[in-house]
Amino acid sequence: MTNLKLDQEEQALLTAFEAEEFESVLTEERKANLAKAAEAALKKDKRLNISQVGQGAR
Repeated sequence: MTNLKLDQEEQALLTAFEAEEFESVLTEERKANLAKAAEAALKKDKRLNISQVGQGAR
């Protein structure tokens, strides 16, 4: 892994993950909420911006 500046908590998580000792506590409810948020974030924005040019503009 590249040289990242990790704080103590981040380093502990990385060490546990690399030693295959990390256990996720992701619940099905939290997983569904994250999936819903990701889907909403990726939906196309259907708004349309229309600029009106006045007579004085060239």
